[in-house]
Amino acid sequence: MCADLLARVTAPIDKALAVAGLSLSDINAIEMLGGAQRVPAVQAKLQAHVGADVPLGVHLNADEASALGAAFHAANISTAFKVTGGGTGMGALF
Repeated sequence: MCADLLARVTAPIDKALAVAGLSLSDINAIEMLGGAQRVPAVQAKLQAHVGADVPLGVHLNADEASALGAAFHAANISTAFKVTGGGTGMGALF
């Protein structure tokens, strides 16, 4: 039913590697983001393409990462908070 879509899974990876001047042998691990990471057929297709020795990570939640990044950016540009060099410590200036 979706074989035509699954056939397109690996093309963006190959294109990104070509632009970066890298090959699959240069990759140690892959972290997947988004809803596609939950589709077993996508995971299987990608794992078959990169090889069994390259782990597929599905540990990052894109929504949480975006929200956290937005919060740090807002704190960074705000005059009410001070973001230290580590990026995690904030203190009120008032």
